[in-house]
Amino acid sequence: MSGILQSPLDIYTKETTELEGQNIAEAVQRCESCVKHGQNAEVAIGLARKSLARDCNKAKEQMQSRFLDIHSLLKLHQQQALQQITQIQSSTDTFLTEQTNLLDSHMQSLSMAIELKEVLCKSTDLPDFEYLGSSALQHIKSLENIEIPLAPCCRPDFSFDFNFDWSDHINSLGKISLGTSSDSSEITMSLLKNLDNVDDFALETVKLFAQGNYSQVHKNCLVMTSFSSPASEPGLTDAIANLLLNCIFSLQPNLFSAQQPFSVYPYDEYLDNAIKASPNSHQFMLKVAERASTSAEQCVSATGHFLCGFIYHWPIGVTQDTSVALQQYCMSDLHNNSLAQYYLGWCYQYGHGVHKNPEEAVRLYRLATDRGNGLAMCQLGWCFETGNGVKKDVTESYNLFHTAAEAGNAPSQYNLGLYFFLGKGGVTTNPQQGFHWYKVSSAQGYPSAQCNLAECYSTGNGTDKDVTEAVRLYELAAAQKNTGAQEALKKLRATLATIRSPTSKKGKRKHKTTAE
Repeated sequence: MSGILQSPLDIYTKETTELEGQNIAEAVQRCESCVKHGQNAEVAIGLARKSLARDCNKAKEQMQSRFLDIHSLLKLHQQQALQQITQIQSSTDTFLTEQTNLLDSHMQSLSMAIELKEVLCKSTDLPDFEYLGSSALQHIKSLENIEIPLAPCCRPDFSFDFNFDWSDHINSLGKISLGTSSDSSEITMSLLKNLDNVDDFALETVKLFAQGNYSQVHKNCLVMTSFSSPASEPGLTDAIANLLLNCIFSLQPNLFSAQQPFSVYPYDEYLDNAIKASPNSHQFMLKVAERASTSAEQCVSATGHFLCGFIYHWPIGVTQDTSVALQQYCMSDLHNNSLAQYYLGWCYQYGHGVHKNPEEAVRLYRLATDRGNGLAMCQLGWCFETGNGVKKDVTESYNLFHTAAEAGNAPSQYNLGLYFFLGKGGVTTNPQQGFHWYKVSSAQGYPSAQCNLAECYSTGNGTDKDVTEAVRLYELAAAQKNTGAQEALKKLRATLATIRSPTSKKGKRKHKTTAE
């Protein structure tokens, strides 16, 4: 068989079979090698995962440790901050206590000085003068060398020097003689003018006003107006004192009844005095109002915002800015300040810094009226009389005027007098009652009432005729620029001149009621 020649086909088949066997073996070897490498890769991946997990756990532990360190540090800082706050509060309470004690001491001294002033001005023959003078002198001497740190104000660039040497004034006080009351009064005024910490005294007066202690505010304001320098150099506290007096008169006119009768309407007079004050006094007034507006007490803050609004509304020592005034009034209205509600209503009624809105004005007047504001009652009465922003109702108008008049509001007293003369608001015509209300309003210096009361005396309407009194009242009203009084005074004087002329014939003047 071996000698048999193989065919080419057999040879090809054999070689092919051997080659395929070799290829399969190599392929198997390669597969086994790949499997081995895959196993190695899987092991490597597993090791990498374990290593990464260890690294993550280690990083996590480090982060937790760092967090605990930061937390401990923050807690330590918090404790230190709380300790510092406690120390600050403690020192602040101590400071306030010291300031209160010092203020009480100065108030006592002030009271003694006022009492001394009253004694010096009343008489030169009082038996207790020597005792009173020596007591006041001793108390003033006890205040020597006292230093009071000034509280920070809202305007750090604006400050006053209140350092004061008492020695000269004490020596002058010791030389007072009973025969020179005017000199004594000047010395007392000088003492009052130089009281320390006058800015805090003014701020405390604003707080009393916010709390409704109008009687004490009235006294404080009279003291502050005593700080005045000579007429050419108005005092530092003139503006704030007159501004507060204007506000008190608006709310409690009966508080001023002991000073009646007035020749000039106090509301206008106090406002004019505030406007005429010195630039320093205006800055001081604004500083006090701004300090009050930042108070933590809502009523004090509301009062401060109102005062700032009033200062920019009219204006007093500043350039008029009705937008600022409206903003301040609105902030005060948030706490139901009746004066802010009244003047905000005024702005809406007459279009001051805002479009006219009579209905909104009436709403604000009602809010202020509910809080007993006489100015708002009078203005709301006018709205009902004219139908401005509300349905016309003359009876309701009369009721509002009557309530405000009883509370001492001079314009309402005048309007009530008109109603009785004209028989309006459901009342019967009654000249005597009309005369009564004109007289009450005139006693407060209200110029329209002075003019109409003069007409009553001139014609004998509602009272006995008294031309001399008519002339006096016309002159008072004319001095306050009441045009009706100015014209009537000219006519009355011309008539009197004609009557007194030897060639003239006596005539009778017909009655004519003057109304605004």
